[in-house]
Amino acid sequence: MTKSSTRQNKTFVKIFSLLLAILLWSFVMRSENPKITMEIRNIPIIMENMKSVEEKGLIILQPLEPKINVEVKGKRNILHRLDRNKIIASVDMSKIDEENEIAPIHVTLPKEVELAGLSSNEITFHIDHMEQKTIQLTIEKIGELPDKLLVVDNIQLSPNSITMKGPSSRLQRVDRARVLVDLSTVTENDIVNRSIELVDKDDEIVEGVDLSTSSTNVSIHLHHSKQVDVELITQGEVNNHFFLESLELIDKKVLITGPQNKISSIEKIETLPIKLDELDKSTTWEQALNLPDQIEITGEKDTVRVKAIVDNIQERKFEIPGNRIEVHDVREGTEYQLNMTGKIQVILKGSKKDLDNINTDKIQLSISLGNNLEGSYSLPIQVQVPEPLQLHSITPGQIKVEIHKALVEEENPSIDGDNSKDEPEE
Repeated sequence: MTKSSTRQNKTFVKIFSLLLAILLWSFVMRSENPKITMEIRNIPIIMENMKSVEEKGLIILQPLEPKINVEVKGKRNILHRLDRNKIIASVDMSKIDEENEIAPIHVTLPKEVELAGLSSNEITFHIDHMEQKTIQLTIEKIGELPDKLLVVDNIQLSPNSITMKGPSSRLQRVDRARVLVDLSTVTENDIVNRSIELVDKDDEIVEGVDLSTSSTNVSIHLHHSKQVDVELITQGEVNNHFFLESLELIDKKVLITGPQNKISSIEKIETLPIKLDELDKSTTWEQALNLPDQIEITGEKDTVRVKAIVDNIQERKFEIPGNRIEVHDVREGTEYQLNMTGKIQVILKGSKKDLDNINTDKIQLSISLGNNLEGSYSLPIQVQVPEPLQLHSITPGQIKVEIHKALVEEENPSIDGDNSKDEPEE
């Protein structure tokens, strides 16, 4: 026998042995077909009689889609052909209430399949009361108008409230129902539709609540704006016991808004009158404005800040030498003599700050002769002091003045002129 014939015989034996083994295994499996167990995972659980839960005013929070793992037992060939959809797991929800949150799991299997075990024999449900509540919508503006001369006059919502329905615990979390309005895209009056969001105090979205409507119509109305000066208006006089050192506006300009045909002719806005006789101390306050019809101030307030510095009136005495008096309006050809040898007492009144900043060099005394002719006169002394100080009194208030003709000096006789005396003849 050749080597080639030997190799062919060996190959034939191997193939024959493999076929024989397959035939024997098939025979054994058909004749034996042993029972085995198998786990079918994630079988959905049907919640029966859910209407009874709703009729009790309850709602299931968790689990919403319960599932279970089922272990089955049966003939190998049957389990291998088992359709998982024929495994029915269910719970009866009619017994679920506030005192009983646990329901047993029932499993129905096809014939020739046995139940070997469950991952759990019961389900614990988390339940809550179903409630309904009405809430006003809140407008929350984001971004700024692209045109700086435009301002938002008002924003209206339709509807401006909604009804919420859901678990009590979730409704209690709701802080507000907000509508976000992005102003960065608004260039004219417009009506847009915007979604409604339920948020808690931390601005986190609250889910799992049904709304009567999920959106609202937002009507945006714009006005033109303009920056103008503020004019301070006062009324009356400051009380005699006080000195008003300064009264000024901190906010010297305001941004007004209104119809274009109204604001175009406005150049300033006046304050309501400030009653000066009511000022008795230094203070800063918000003063209302006298706004024309249809004109408003942009921002959160419609007032301006005013600052007043008020001090108690003080008096202080100054002594000035009489030779400091200036004389005016002297008639030509006359001379004068002041009958004053002592000092003049001047009492000024004003704030301590102003009185501390003045000395006698800044107090000017003068009299006017009024082009009077010769004679004796008693003339009033005039006083000039720096503002805002005021003269309280001057002692003496008058001074005696003697006016007479001015003395003219005689010219010396000329030795060569006609005015020389003739010598006697010899």
